[in-house]
Amino acid sequence: MYVTPYFPEPEAVAGNIAAENYDVRLAFIRRVMFYTWCSVAGLCAVSAFPLQAVPSETSWLLVLGGLLLLTAARRWKSGGMADRLSAWIVFPITLVALGHALDSWTAFGHLPTILLVAVTVASLYVLLCKRDLSFLGMFMLGWPATIVILFIVGEWSGTAWYGLPSILIATAVLFFLVYDLASLLQRRRAGEEGLAMVDIYRDTLNFITYGFRVIHHWRNFKL
Repeated sequence: MYVTPYFPEPEAVAGNIAAENYDVRLAFIRRVMFYTWCSVAGLCAVSAFPLQAVPSETSWLLVLGGLLLLTAARRWKSGGMADRLSAWIVFPITLVALGHALDSWTAFGHLPTILLVAVTVASLYVLLCKRDLSFLGMFMLGWPATIVILFIVGEWSGTAWYGLPSILIATAVLFFLVYDLASLLQRRRAGEEGLAMVDIYRDTLNFITYGFRVIHHWRNFKL
């Protein structure tokens, strides 16, 4: 007898990359991490040329609106035309707005750089692990390496980027990146590496959208 789970199961699509052989999955993950690293490097580039005429509040509203549009496009049809067009049109605007918004938050250090350190460590692990990729290993080896690099950058620059707030932010970013990367393998197919990279950004809204999924699931819950 099948018992409906109390909480919605992770989303999955037919022919997802998780069902492919190891080499195909590894190549997919490496491309996603490369695209993610390039996007975070883009955040740092944007922060180097801040948009002084645009208030940070406006930037955050643009980020939220962009992520909502990207999420709606994926919900409509994952991997469809709307999903791809939004990735090409909406995502670059969202990324620029995010770079400006993050640059305005200076209380915890330079956030784009903190993000870049965490993503760089994870990317290097994926690149160097060869056929021994482990998401647990990505976090457990990447976490201390991230802390050491933040400390070195802080000492070299004379800033407090290696302080507790920066370490907590980097830890949260690395954990989310590893967790979401493992999850999206069931939601994406081969050839959707760019969309998977965009997923990492729009999945930051899951703490909002997941509640709606749970409510919808409970309304249709049957024993």
